[in-house]
Amino acid sequence: QGSMDLAWARPYRLDTIPANGPYEYIIYRSPDLLGQSLAQIASFKTASLNDTVWTDTEVNTLNYPWSYSVELYNDAPGNRFLIGSPEVASSLYPRLTGKDNSIEIDMVKNVPWINYDYTVYRRNDSSMEFDSIGFTSQDKFIDEGLTNGLEYCYMIKSTGWRILENGLFENVNISHINCTTPIDSIPPCPPDLNGYSACGEGYNHLHWEYSDNPPCAYDVTAYKLYYSPTSDGTPTVIAEFEDRNDTAYNHFTNGSLTGCYFVTAIDSFQNE
Repeated sequence: QGSMDLAWARPYRLDTIPANGPYEYIIYRSPDLLGQSLAQIASFKTASLNDTVWTDTEVNTLNYPWSYSVELYNDAPGNRFLIGSPEVASSLYPRLTGKDNSIEIDMVKNVPWINYDYTVYRRNDSSMEFDSIGFTSQDKFIDEGLTNGLEYCYMIKSTGWRILENGLFENVNISHINCTTPIDSIPPCPPDLNGYSACGEGYNHLHWEYSDNPPCAYDVTAYKLYYSPTSDGTPTVIAEFEDRNDTAYNHFTNGSLTGCYFVTAIDSFQNE
């Protein structure tokens, strides 16, 4: 149930064509970036070219961007024709990707002007207002230092310009509000596994550890220990450990002590 505000520059020098009116605007819309499925959604006739704004209502701005095109016709009786070449421009659509303690924002758009600056706003859950958190001239912005599992909502303001007929045209566009949740999808690095055979007692002793506390292991919460009696066999889980400090195991094989082992680490999001 969103809406899109459209605006366009007032055409000029139409008397040189000549195109003295009256005029008709026809507005087209497509549910994509490139205007591949443009369909007419509105038209209005006017004697004044000062009517250069229109609002499209009840459109889904959450799931995908929209593109628009505006045609201007000289609508004089017996002398109707299209004036100029209509362009296609899309809405600014922030595509969010939740990552580990961060959200990546891609500025998705297809416009015939140059966006030289983006202001990124994030909703303050206390005031419910959108606060500016950064600027970028790139089409990508990464918001870091977030908490996994919490929802964050964003709005983007783009500032752009173009030169037409030696005139500078500037514009500001506001995206819709988009929300997502940072989530850890990266598994932790595995620990170093060592062991020895206690032949008299009939077991293999396994122990594992992280040397130097690498950053890739900061969120380890559990381990799984796998075993196969041969190097080409299918490993099976023989023990699971729910405490990251539980890092040793005696495996009684009830037979040959020859075997292959490996241990995996699991983080709080069950990435193994």
